[in-house]
Amino acid sequence: MGVKRAMEKALSIAQARPGPIFTYGPLIHNRQVVEMLEARGICAKTEFKGAGGGTVLLRTHGVPPGLADRLRAAGLEVEDGTCPHVLRGQRSIARRSAEGYHVIIVGDRDHDEVLGLAGHARGLCHIIASVEEARTAPLHDKEVVVAQTTFNQSLFEDIVEVLRARKPDLEVVDSICNATSDRQEEARELAQRVDAMVVVGGHHSANTRRLAEIAESTGTPTFHVETADKLDLDRLAQYETVGVTAGASTPSWITSTVIDRLRDIRRSDSLIARAGAALASAVIDGNLYVAAGAAALTYAAIKLLGLELSSNWDRGRLMVAAFGYIFSAYFVGRAAESRAGGSGLTKRGAFYQAHPKWMSVMSVLLCVISVAALVPLPFGWIAVALLGVSYAMAVAYGALVAPRERRRSMFLRNVPASKDLLSAAGWTVVAVLVPVVAARGPSVYAVAVVAAVVFGLAFIRSVMFDFSDVMGDRLLGHDTLPALIGVTRAKAVLAVLAVALGVVLALGAAAGVISGLGYGMLVCPVYVVCYLLVFSRPITASERRCALVVDGGMLLAGLVALIHAVLH
Repeated sequence: MGVKRAMEKALSIAQARPGPIFTYGPLIHNRQVVEMLEARGICAKTEFKGAGGGTVLLRTHGVPPGLADRLRAAGLEVEDGTCPHVLRGQRSIARRSAEGYHVIIVGDRDHDEVLGLAGHARGLCHIIASVEEARTAPLHDKEVVVAQTTFNQSLFEDIVEVLRARKPDLEVVDSICNATSDRQEEARELAQRVDAMVVVGGHHSANTRRLAEIAESTGTPTFHVETADKLDLDRLAQYETVGVTAGASTPSWITSTVIDRLRDIRRSDSLIARAGAALASAVIDGNLYVAAGAAALTYAAIKLLGLELSSNWDRGRLMVAAFGYIFSAYFVGRAAESRAGGSGLTKRGAFYQAHPKWMSVMSVLLCVISVAALVPLPFGWIAVALLGVSYAMAVAYGALVAPRERRRSMFLRNVPASKDLLSAAGWTVVAVLVPVVAARGPSVYAVAVVAAVVFGLAFIRSVMFDFSDVMGDRLLGHDTLPALIGVTRAKAVLAVLAVALGVVLALGAAAGVISGLGYGMLVCPVYVVCYLLVFSRPITASERRCALVVDGGMLLAGLVALIHAVLH
């Protein structure tokens, strides 16, 4: 909780304030996250002479008292990112010290949190980290024991037992975070059931090192790695069952890549499995699947509008334009993520990083094809101009994804859920407005109904991927709906929106504003409600599963339209 709270606060500050943003020391003990924050313009520093202003976010581990006042005196704005559990320990120490208590802090002497805790003791403290030190630690008339929040729970209990044997009236503040103690117990239990353990997290993260120590203490071979690239796959292949756990400061996307790499060991012996995995990666991660969904949704929109096109070729040109635009637009997003240091956080981004030249060539080629496809249409140049507007939206979307462009995109960033809205607007232009301009047939009411439906489906799609990013601990800002109002409320908004889309389709078809396909298209909002309310968590837990299901809804729209066309 403390880690997520601090990361969300850092990104929120970076989006709201144009000046330089700093953290006092590493915000959390995870090198990959710190590098990602630096790529987003949020730099870790402990010396601020000549900084010339800006905002400093205090790290999750806390700082000694008085530091915040010194930073403010230096002309800096100060925000507190200290974990609430750490604050509880600081306040307990400050209160007891003021009452004349001597404090024993159980923790790592050089850890940032322990140094901060000691600062609140006014010099009336002693730091210990073992049972042996507990036997010789100086005791006073009034003594209180406080623990580092990520300390080994069982070792802390052993230390307290030794101290109480020496001083029965010892006061104890068990400030170890519940999530930490639960994770440690689960790691111990898991290590006893598997042939080997992999602990994922920074080597300088105290709670992660402790998990590795606990796993090793069970006699199970244990591998402590920061990322999937550090796995010793040859050694791990010798074990039948491997357990995985991760430190509190390890983002889920890092843990997921480790798990994927471990699963690849099993698949490596099967040529069919390897080929299937490569194909799935190329189609889904390489933007082909979502682009096909855009073409299908465009076909459905054309049929809903009842557009009279001169030939099937014209319909195909509009679908090709949508395919090319969505492929290229999402390429822009991947490129922006890469510049921000976050592209590797997703499978789509990792695919882009692995095949940048292929993706670049395909994107440029499809961009040209999408434009060329519209030129032969009766009002082709107007359609091309609208497509240009869509590409401008893609560039604006990319500016939102790449936080280094914070200054230039500040206006967009201040628009709530702007990234989701821009994405949905791009889909609407290419799937509805471009075909309407090319055909010049339907009524304004029909265009309004179909545009609302397409915009709603595309908005839901974008927010579902936001949910997936939340599940993966990837940084989101208030330009996304879940970060703006929370995941639970965002799901409720999407459910209401899906129902509203169903009502719009039914009323539009009943009034004759859109074709009778509107009744058949009711399957799309029903499909959304099903995966949103029933299967949302398992779907968003896997990025590729999310893509299959959510983008599959766009393909479903095209399939329903095709079946309706065949039957009528």
